[in-house]
Order: sequence, then C-alpha cells, then structure tokens
Amino acid sequence: MQRLTLLALLLILLFPAVGGAAAGGDYCTLLLYHRVDETAHPSTSISAGAFRDQMAWIADHHLRVIPLAELTAALARGAPPPPKSVVITFDDTYRSIYAIAAPILAARGYPYTLFVYTEAMEARFPDFMSWEQLAELARRPGVSLGNHGHRHRHLYGDPTWETHLRDDLTAAAHLLQARLGITPIPFAAPYGEYTLGSEEVARHLGYPVQLTQDRGNVGAETPLGRLPRNPMVGSLGSVAALAEAVAQPPLPWVERHPDVGLLGGRTVGEIAIRLRAPEQYRPDQVNLFLSERGRLDAHFDPATGWLRARVELPLTRPTNRITASAQRKADHRWAVTSWRVAAP
Repeated sequence: MQRLTLLALLLILLFPAVGGAAAGGDYCTLLLYHRVDETAHPSTSISAGAFRDQMAWIADHHLRVIPLAELTAALARGAPPPPKSVVITFDDTYRSIYAIAAPILAARGYPYTLFVYTEAMEARFPDFMSWEQLAELARRPGVSLGNHGHRHRHLYGDPTWETHLRDDLTAAAHLLQARLGITPIPFAAPYGEYTLGSEEVARHLGYPVQLTQDRGNVGAETPLGRLPRNPMVGSLGSVAALAEAVAQPPLPWVERHPDVGLLGGRTVGEIAIRLRAPEQYRPDQVNLFLSERGRLDAHFDPATGWLRARVELPLTRPTNRITASAQRKADHRWAVTSWRVAAP
C-alpha cells in the first residue's frame, strides 16, 4: 500500500463534517484495513482499541454494515448503494486479522471480505494466517474472500505487467479453489496499483468487481471495476478519520486527465476533471489537490463543470494522488473523488 501522505490530514482540516454528526447518505463507504495492533508496521496497522472504537462508532451512528456482494449486486443492476452503508475489507490475510479483528467483528455480526495473498499462505509466512485459519473464517456467516494476486507484485514500473497480472490472478484463483473450494469474484490490486489496461485484463479474466485504494465513496455511478476504499491505517486509524470518510459523498465526474495509471512523462502540464451536474456545487468551494504539491491553483467553470489546474514543474515523486473536492449546495457536505498517477 502506498505510504499515506499529509494530504489526507489536510483534507480533514479543510473539510470538517458539517455539524459533526453527519454520518452516511445515499452512498456506501468501503473501509480498507491491513494489520491490526502490529506496532512494528505502523503505516499499515490500526490498534486493537481504535478498531474496536471504530466498530462501536458504526453501530452508534446506525450505519449498516453490508456484504461486499450486496453492494456490487445493487450496482450491477443499476441501483444506488444501500443508504448509510459500510463495507469492511482487509488486504493480505494477516494473522492479526484472525486473532484480533475477527472476534470483534463476529461479536457485532458484521460481514467482511478478506483479499488473499496466496503466496504468503503457501509459504507460511509467520505473520500471515494458515490455510486452516482462513478456512475457519471462510466458513463463518458473512465472511467472503477475494483475489489479491499470488505474488503481490507491483504493477507500476513492470514492463511485463500484463503477463504477471494474468499469471498471478490465475495462480491465486487455482489455490483458493484447491485449498478452500472457493472461486473468488472480487479482485483488489496489490498496493492499489492499477491502470485502465489492467482493469480490462482483470475483467476479461472474470473479475468485473475490482477494488482500489483510491480515497472516496461509492455512488450509483461508480464503475464496478474501480470501487474506491478508504484506508483506516496509520494516521487514519481513528474514529475521527472514519467519521470524516463516512461524511463525504462521492463526487461524480464525466472525464478527467491525466487518467489513472502511468503517465507519459514527469511533466503533466495540466490536471483537469469535468464534474457531473456542476450546478449542485458552490462554485467558490471547488478544489484540486496533488499529493506532492498540496492544494493547486485551480479554476472551476460552473457552466461546463471543468476544474483545471496548470502543473508546470516536473513531478518528483514516483506516484501521486490527485484529489478533487466540491461543497454541495444542498447540505454543505464536501464531495470527494481521487485517483493515482505514476511517473514512468
């Protein structure tokens, strides 16, 4: 997973949830966890206490935790997500999920999805579950599994990414079927690295449902192949971060450039996104961010919906997150969408 930047904290400071009690809406919030209570890996872990507090906050604010399959079934038939809903996901099947998170979730009856890193399972890496432990969880009501690739490779910077992606998805699916008798439906790309091309490859291999690590929530118009998830690890492993994520509606868009994935070079020139239904947003409260630069000097045209910013200097980081936000006129909430780009 990409190391979290100060951008997430900046967004929390700039866009507080209105009234402090706003929780959920006509969209679904997907939560992403990795390790639980593993202090040796602070950037990908959440403390046991914070995880327990987050699950309590969800219950206290009457949010509905639903299976991932319920969300994707609604989107597949063109329906909006169940209102005020949350989906819980974990990447990499760490042993701490089995030991700490699973009992907390079972006590509340919350469903969740585990994305399985099969090479780690086969090699019996010490901080990962055993196949027996994963099988035990998979038999429990509400627990589902997804494909996370066999080798857990980086996509960006790999000239043979298409071959590796095909091999990894196929190998992981074979192992999940052989070991557990399960054919996984969803796929979560390792490190959240994906492109338009990799999305298409995975879809043709039988994975129409794909989850990213892009920050944001899921609305009726969110593509099944690009479901965003909100990381709840590291500095975002808190109730405040959860409340902020849940309070922000998705920001629908028509087109954007550069789009997700690999750039043609380190010089971008312009970052632009065309918002759908621009009349719904306050024209003086529309923003564009780039993780290595912070808030950009952007211009918003409410007539066309285009939000544009010039980026003259070459990018210095290998990957960057682009985030657009706009305050809705109706309820003053900040709608958010984000995507990742990578320099060659």
